[in-house]
Formats: sequence, C-alpha cells, structure tokens
Amino acid sequence: MRTILDRLGEPEDIAREAGAGSAPAGEEVAGRLSVGALELVTVVLLLIGGIVLPVLGWLAGVVLLWASARWTSRDKLIGTLVFPGGLAVAAWYLLFWGGSSVCTSDGACQTSGMSAGPALTLALVGSIGSIGSAAYLLHRARRTAA
Repeated sequence: MRTILDRLGEPEDIAREAGAGSAPAGEEVAGRLSVGALELVTVVLLLIGGIVLPVLGWLAGVVLLWASARWTSRDKLIGTLVFPGGLAVAAWYLLFWGGSSVCTSDGACQTSGMSAGPALTLALVGSIGSIGSAAYLLHRARRTAA
C-alpha cells in the first residue's frame, strides 16, 4: 500500500493535476474564472447608472461595490473615486457645454458658460476614466473569482 501511495505523489500535486487546487499565483485557468451577475450589475451601474437613473443609479452601484466581498478596499476606492458619476458626468459636459452671451444696449457683452474645448476635454477625460475604472473592476473580479 505504501509503494502505491509513493507512486501517486503528494496530495497537493494530485489535486493540482486534477484541477481541484487553485492556479499558481499570476496564472488563470481558462474558462474557470468568470464574473458573476452581481459584479456585472455593479460595474454597469457604476458606468451608466447615472444616465439611466440620475445620481441614484451610480450610488446604487457604489453601494453594491462596497457590499461585495469580491473586490479589495483598493479596488473599491478606485471604483468610487476615479471620476465619480460614471459616464453621466461626461455626458453632462457634452450636453451642457454651450455658452451664452448677454449684450446690453450699449454694446457690452458678457459671456457665461463653458467653451467647447474645455467641455470636450473634460468629457473625454471622464469617459476614459469611467471606462478604464469599469474595465479594471471587471479584470479584478475575474482574477479573484474562485
């Protein structure tokens, strides 16, 4: 009996070969690690929740993010603080960037609002930040799935 057990090898090696053990650090087993529905809903709410349900949609995503055990505190801070509001803020800059001018009868004009350049820049930065944060959270959720 002892000879047979010696030929089989260590229990950890047998379990790893059978796929029951965890993958070595930094390696993912194809097809085994996936993102759950709750994590996917969380990321979608963080990204576009503010557009679908202004302010509350994004806040619901933040609550789900912090309630989840899937992400670390660092991941949660990134999801919350990297351009809060998701794509809703970027959309706001695109929709309401138009400036207006008020002129008096003596010819003096006063302009208010934001010009197109800064508005487009802020919308671009917001979009990149929001999409990048969502991609990061999905990546982290996939890596920590077990």
